[in-house]
Amino acid sequence: MFASDGIWPMFYAILNRERFVLRMLNSALRFELSDGRLSDTRYYFSISDHALAQKPWREGVMYVLPREGFVQQPPYTVQRWTV
Repeated sequence: MFASDGIWPMFYAILNRERFVLRMLNSALRFELSDGRLSDTRYYFSISDHALAQKPWREGVMYVLPREGFVQQPPYTVQRWTV
């Protein structure tokens, strides 16, 4: 079960990880701004050149579940950034 906004799960829904062994990096972060607010979410998606050349995309499905029952992960600090 993965609870997030729609962007990150969409990436996983269309990436064919069953057919290809993939080396990938990804993250979704919100940074604390100087006034204490959090930035909009920044997404980073990366897969290897070798995997990309094989066209690792497929049709995918996302299930949308009610928000109730999920707990949001609190912000944490990485080096000098609160994310």
